[in-house]
Amino acid sequence: MSKKPKGLAVLGSTGSVGTQTLDIVRAFPNDFNVIGLACNRNLKLLQSQIEEFEPDYIHCNGTE
Repeated sequence: MSKKPKGLAVLGSTGSVGTQTLDIVRAFPNDFNVIGLACNRNLKLLQSQIEEFEPDYIHCNGTE
Protein backbone atom coordinates (compact mmCIF):
# COMPACT_ATOMS: atom_id res chain seq x y z
CA MET A 1 0.00 0.00 0.00
CA SER A 2 1.47 3.36 -1.00
CA LYS A 3 1.21 6.30 1.35
CA LYS A 4 -0.25 9.62 0.26
CA PRO A 5 2.28 12.48 -0.06
CA LYS A 6 2.12 15.12 2.67
CA GLY A 7 0.93 18.55 1.51
CA LEU A 8 3.52 21.21 2.23
CA ALA A 9 3.39 25.02 2.17
CA VAL A 10 6.82 26.64 2.23
CA LEU A 11 6.87 30.12 3.73
CA GLY A 12 10.01 31.97 2.73
CA SER A 13 10.60 29.59 -0.16
CA THR A 14 13.29 31.78 -1.75
CA GLY A 15 15.34 32.16 1.42
CA SER A 16 18.03 29.86 2.80
CA VAL A 17 15.77 27.58 4.84
CA GLY A 18 13.07 27.57 2.16
CA THR A 19 15.43 26.53 -0.63
CA GLN A 20 16.90 23.80 1.60
CA THR A 21 13.38 22.58 2.34
CA LEU A 22 12.66 22.36 -1.39
CA ASP A 23 15.91 20.40 -1.84
CA ILE A 24 14.48 17.81 0.57
CA VAL A 25 11.22 17.75 -1.40
CA ARG A 26 13.24 17.09 -4.56
CA ALA A 27 15.07 14.24 -2.83
CA PHE A 28 11.80 12.65 -1.65
CA PRO A 29 9.21 13.46 -4.35
CA ASN A 30 6.91 10.60 -3.36
CA ASP A 31 6.70 11.84 0.24
CA PHE A 32 5.82 15.53 -0.29
CA ASN A 33 3.52 17.62 -2.46
CA VAL A 34 4.16 21.38 -2.48
CA ILE A 35 0.74 23.03 -2.26
CA GLY A 36 1.90 26.55 -1.42
CA LEU A 37 4.89 28.87 -1.82
CA ALA A 38 5.41 32.30 -0.29
CA CYS A 39 8.29 34.75 -0.48
CA ASN A 40 9.14 38.33 0.39
CA ARG A 41 10.34 39.71 -2.95
CA ASN A 42 12.52 37.36 -5.05
CA LEU A 43 10.11 36.99 -7.98
CA LYS A 44 12.62 35.36 -10.35
CA LEU A 45 13.32 32.47 -8.01
CA LEU A 46 9.66 32.20 -7.02
CA GLN A 47 8.69 31.92 -10.71
CA SER A 48 11.11 29.03 -11.25
CA GLN A 49 9.77 27.31 -8.10
CA ILE A 50 6.20 27.74 -9.36
CA GLU A 51 7.12 26.15 -12.69
CA GLU A 52 8.84 23.23 -10.97
CA PHE A 53 6.40 22.47 -8.14
CA GLU A 54 3.08 23.78 -9.56
CA PRO A 55 1.62 24.81 -6.18
CA ASP A 56 -2.07 25.61 -5.72
CA TYR A 57 -1.28 28.76 -3.71
CA ILE A 58 1.40 31.44 -4.07
CA HIS A 59 2.11 34.75 -2.36
CA CYS A 60 4.80 37.39 -2.72
CA ASN A 61 4.95 40.55 -0.58
CA GLY A 62 6.82 42.80 -2.98
CA THR A 63 9.08 43.03 -5.99
CA GLU A 64 12.81 42.92 -6.49
